[in-house]
Amino acid sequence: MENSYSDSKANSEIKRKKYGTDTFSETMNSWEKQRPCLKCGREFASQGPYHRICERCKLINVRYHNIS
Repeated sequence: MENSYSDSKANSEIKRKKYGTDTFSETMNSWEKQRPCLKCGREFASQGPYHRICERCKLINVRYHNIS
């Protein structure tokens, strides 16, 4: 049985030639946008739909949980 990981570099080159660019990074870039923080409401540069709390509020959460 052939290892599919061994030629992953070759597969990515074939995809770049077929689609023109790396479609994964294009998808990731399309998710990045300004979103409101769910805790404080301020707009921040979100990295995707899963990233909904700003760095400032995240640090507050970390400090709170370390004290308790």
